[in-house]
Amino acid sequence: MGKRSFGRFILDYSLELFCALVILLTLARILFFPELPLIQNLVNAFALMAVLHEFEEKRTPGGFFDLTQNIGGVDKSKLDAGLASSFVMFYWAVLLALPLIFPTVPWLFVILICLGIFEAVAHTGIIFAGHLGKFYSPGLVSAWLMCGLSIYCIFEVNAAGIMQWHDWAIGIALFLLSFVSLQRLTLVAAHMSYREFLTNVRNHALGRS
Repeated sequence: MGKRSFGRFILDYSLELFCALVILLTLARILFFPELPLIQNLVNAFALMAVLHEFEEKRTPGGFFDLTQNIGGVDKSKLDAGLASSFVMFYWAVLLALPLIFPTVPWLFVILICLGIFEAVAHTGIIFAGHLGKFYSPGLVSAWLMCGLSIYCIFEVNAAGIMQWHDWAIGIALFLLSFVSLQRLTLVAAHMSYREFLTNVRNHALGRS
C-alpha cells in the first residue's frame, strides 16, 4: 500500500481507528492502571462517550453530513467526508489526551466538560432551528448522555476541590476558541467559508432558505 492510499485509508476510517484506540486504551487502563487520579478516570469515561456520540452522529441516517447540507448549505458533492471526519477525530484525540497526560492542569479538563454540555444544547437546538419535524437529531441521545457526564464531573471535581474560578474561565474560553477553530477547519473540507455557512444556518432557522 503506497503512502497516498495509506493516507486515504486513515482519513476514510478515522472514526473506526479512533474507536479502536479508545477501546485498547480503556482495556489497558483496566488491566494495568486500575487506580488513577479522578480526572484521568473521568477522561476515560469521556473517551467512551465520544465514540458513542460520533458513531450515532455520523452513522445514523440523516446524520452529520446530511444536516450540514440541509441546514448549512454544504455541497456534499464537494465535501471530503473523510477529511472532515478526521479533523473531528483529531480534535477529540487532542482534547482527551491533554488532561489525560496533564491531570494536574484542571482547565484542560474543563474544555471537555464544556463540550459535553454544548453538544446537548446544539443537538437539541438543531431540532428546532433545522425544522426537522421530529424530536431527534442524529447524535442527540449520546449528546445528552455526555451532558449528564459533564454535570456529574462538575460535582465531582468541585467536591474534590480540584477546580478554581480561573480554571473554569480559562477552560470555557479555550473551548469556545477551539470549537470555532474546528468548525472553520472542517469547512475547509467542504470548500465553504465560515461566514457563508453561518449565514445559511441563520437563514434556514428563520425560514428564508
